[in-house]
This record gives sequence, C-alpha cells and structure tokens, in this order.
Amino acid sequence: HPYQAVPLTHGRMDERAVKLLTQYGLSDRESTIYLHLLANGSRGAGEIARAVQLRRMEVYRIVKALSERGMVVASPGKPVKYAPEPIEAVIALLISPVETECSIET
Repeated sequence: HPYQAVPLTHGRMDERAVKLLTQYGLSDRESTIYLHLLANGSRGAGEIARAVQLRRMEVYRIVKALSERGMVVASPGKPVKYAPEPIEAVIALLISPVETECSIET
C-alpha cells in the first residue's frame, strides 16, 4: 500500500515537537517514532508499527537509524524492545552537528 501521512495522535504538541525535531535533521517518521517511544516508554517494533501505522520493516529501519544516532536504545529479548533516550540528551546530540555546520560556514 502507498505510504500515508502518519497521523499525530496527540494533536498540536506532537506537531510542534515533530517540526522541531525535523529542523534538526530527523525525518517526520523518525520524529514520530521517537516521540511515540518518549510518550509510551519501551516498545517492540510490532507495537510501534501498529501505533504509528507504519510497516514493521520500516519501523526496524527507523529504530536502527535512531539507535545509531544515540536517540534510542535496543534491549535484547524476544521481542527486542526499544527505549528512548531522554529528550534533553537527544536535543544536545542533535544541536552539536548543527552548531558545527554553522561555524564551518562563517
């Protein structure tokens, strides 16, 4: 099925948060999955996929990318659960490359 826009379940706050995270280089889907984990705690890929209405394989790809960025931690088990890092730590991670980029341009 063709991709559909991910519905934002918590209204304006989520929209603003997604917009903020996308300004720091995350995709809409990365932002949505991270915010879902932040709001709901540790989840398996199947649970995330159902909640944000994406295919499970897509969710695996996205949580792997988030994990590589240090935003999500995978805990071994069956199923593997993904937990968000605190928002403060994530914003700090996202800000540092942006600051570096800015200083290079000047």
